[in-house]
Amino acid sequence: MTEHEQTTIDGGTELVQGAGPFGSLVDFNLSIPPIEARMVNASALEDYEIWFFSSSLIFSAAVGFIVAYVQSLGTKTHDNTSLVVSIVFALFFVLSLARVLTLRKRLVRESKTYPMRAVGVSPAGSTPQVAPPEADPVPASSPPTESA
Repeated sequence: MTEHEQTTIDGGTELVQGAGPFGSLVDFNLSIPPIEARMVNASALEDYEIWFFSSSLIFSAAVGFIVAYVQSLGTKTHDNTSLVVSIVFALFFVLSLARVLTLRKRLVRESKTYPMRAVGVSPAGSTPQVAPPEADPVPASSPPTESA
């Protein structure tokens, strides 16, 4: 068995370390399930979050005016203004909720899922290998010359 062996089992990756500090007395297996990362468009996510926040504020305002209207029913001089304002806020809430749901559908439809894979394990106490930086693709230009 090599010092580090990598095998794939049922879509996951199992990394096996053979010669550890205890030699062959202890076998250590690490099983990593497959991990997927969903990537979405950042500006579309921002629009969704703004509309979601706005709809929650509008709903809170609608509920507040409904509560004020219900409390005013117990008094002798109750006014329908709170009811009208709460209905207007409820309509704004329905419109903003429709926008939130539309943006959510677009986010789900346009998102891409990328699988993440483990590529190896470095032994304890060792530094991971880092690839050397690539050469600069743009050659250094000569200093400008003066023309007469």
